[in-house]
Amino acid sequence: MTTKAKSRILEAVHESASDLHRLGFIDKRKMQKYDALCLQPVQDYDATKVKALRERLHLSQAVLASVLNTSTSTVRKWEVGDKRPSGPSQKLLDIGMAFMSGARLVFLDEPAAGVNPRIVGEMAAML
Repeated sequence: MTTKAKSRILEAVHESASDLHRLGFIDKRKMQKYDALCLQPVQDYDATKVKALRERLHLSQAVLASVLNTSTSTVRKWEVGDKRPSGPSQKLLDIGMAFMSGARLVFLDEPAAGVNPRIVGEMAAML
């Protein structure tokens, strides 16, 4: 999953809260409040953005669906605007957008979360 803090201070606050949560001092509900306070929301992907990303990466709908661990019909529905990506699919599309933008450095936390297990090795080789 990719996340970006709103500022350096909030990044430090979130990192500390994450450590406290991992150690059991902060419950899940409180951690979600820290997430909402400190992290920027995930980008919303409309039909145009999904199709542009897929075409820029030179992927077919079937290949993109496989990478995102979803069906080809779901990708098709995203591209015509009948549905919108959500949850793990949005996060994975964010990673694709980062590579498409020519970023030289991308910080990833659990990059294989939500990815089709068959392609994790291939994804790791790309990174």
